[in-house]
Amino acid sequence: TPHELICRGHEIMLNAPRDHLGVAHALFTQASELDPCYAPAHAAVASACYAALTWWSRPDMSDALLGEARAAWVTYRETLAQLMRDDLQSL
Repeated sequence: TPHELICRGHEIMLNAPRDHLGVAHALFTQASELDPCYAPAHAAVASACYAALTWWSRPDMSDALLGEARAAWVTYRETLAQLMRDDLQSL
């Protein structure tokens, strides 16, 4: 499930060496693809991108990762807003 993928990804980010960050990023991306409305998955993608930027500061990857982080953040905000609208309509 997306939740399980995110838990595994967070476990990797917290306990694995930095060079395993790509594995966590892939798990978060997979979670967001399995359930595009699952906002925590998009937040986790943004978190992994930010971690990569701060850990490695690789100029060749910074622009792409920053763009991906921004896109994940926008998706997270839009998804959260839609969920709130849906909740209000159900009242």
